[in-house]
Amino acid sequence: MRPTSTAVLSSVTTEVIKLDWEQPNFNVGLQLEQTGTNTVAVELTLDDPDNEAGATWNAVPSGLTAAGVLLLTLPCRAVRLNMSAYTNGSARLTAVQSGSGQ
Repeated sequence: MRPTSTAVLSSVTTEVIKLDWEQPNFNVGLQLEQTGTNTVAVELTLDDPDNEAGATWNAVPSGLTAAGVLLLTLPCRAVRLNMSAYTNGSARLTAVQSGSGQ
């Protein structure tokens, strides 16, 4: 998968970044960049993010809520950024998955 980013400038959730959860060695690098004073969380889902009934979203196991990087080895179908409180600035989530051939 090519590096994929999504950004937010207000109290919303971003569009999802879909992942290839069927990879035999699931590895996704996540990078969170943030400016300003905001409350953000990187979330993942094991559900189909395109399901009209809705997917269940959970915070990533490490609790990546500030600028930093994380290696995610838990197979999941998508990630997104949730900014639950916005004061100023912005936040960007970038995901890079190895071995997907995309």
